[in-house]
Amino acid sequence: MPDLKGYQSIPLFSKNGYFSIVADNIIENQQEELYFLLQSGYSGGLIYCNEFSDGKELDKKLKITGEKTMKNSAGRSVTTKRGILPFLKVGDFILKDVSAGFFVGELKTQTVNYFGADLLRRFNWIFDVERNKVYIKPSKYFNESYYKIK
Repeated sequence: MPDLKGYQSIPLFSKNGYFSIVADNIIENQQEELYFLLQSGYSGGLIYCNEFSDGKELDKKLKITGEKTMKNSAGRSVTTKRGILPFLKVGDFILKDVSAGFFVGELKTQTVNYFGADLLRRFNWIFDVERNKVYIKPSKYFNESYYKIK
């Protein structure tokens, strides 16, 4: 193992070759623990699954910064909304004003929460050989401005 000085251990979950972590979302002074799939293919911060975004009424509770509506070939629409999550706690590290997206509209197919590339780069990551633990510490990008999805 490399030197783990300054790193914090958090559980890592694996299913079908995909890795997830648990993070605490703090909305209106309420903390909610969620699993997030580590997704470097998404350039933004968080994407919430439909069950969570609908159940927690994120469109009413988050500060909305933008939205985009798209239609499929059948004319059914899906709207992506972008908002600001006040606090996200990963291990003992707290990120403020995190970029978070979710879907509203007729089509709702988002079944998992994503922890995107903009958040991944904010930490240095060391995965243990058994793949049941990951060690993280803030990287030089931890306090950088969040990537803006257009």
